Amino acid sequence: MYTFDGTNREIILDSGVTEVSNADMFSRWKDWTLTSDNAKYPKAFVPIGGDDLGGGLRVPSYYFLANGWKVRTHGDGTQVIFSLNLYVEGGGDPFIAVGSDKIVNKVSDIPGIDALGLTIEEKARLLNIETLTSSIDTMTKWLERWHKADEIKTPTRYERRDVDDNSVILGKNYTSNGSGNESLTE
Repeated sequence: MYTFDGTNREIILDSGVTEVSNADMFSRWKDWTLTSDNAKYPKAFVPIGGDDLGGGLRVPSYYFLANGWKVRTHGDGTQVIFSLNLYVEGGGDPFIAVGSDKIVNKVSDIPGIDALGLTIEEKARLLNIETLTSSIDTMTKWLERWHKADEIKTPTRYERRDVDDNSVILGKNYTSNGSGNESLTE
């Protein structure tokens, strides 16, 4: 899945790779450093997070590429999705996109569910559910504050849309005529 080039400080994705778990890439790098004399190269990652919050939740993990390391795509014109939270220590772009490759770098500050044994796809579905639940809670609290302030006198619609296809994931309508007749509906 990955080739580590310590001399050029590159993590090169194998051809055909379309999804990368940053946690897995970090683990494979640790394995690589233990083989041969690869520990002589500057460290590639500085990970933070992952601490247990209790109740099955963990602090989000962040992976920072360090010492000039970059991730190089394979150059076969595909889209590669990286999950979650890959950055460069001190800022910058962690990727070298070859040819017409497209890169999607997913990031999230939502506490993660401790879901050992799940596939990347199952974890992604759970993350989307967590994100949607958090958005619903935030939107509901925000609308309740506006509702109590009685500042909205006309019909208003609040929507959360899917990033990929712009479809409405969550929508709420708030109406108030200013005389105590108010409603909050889906």
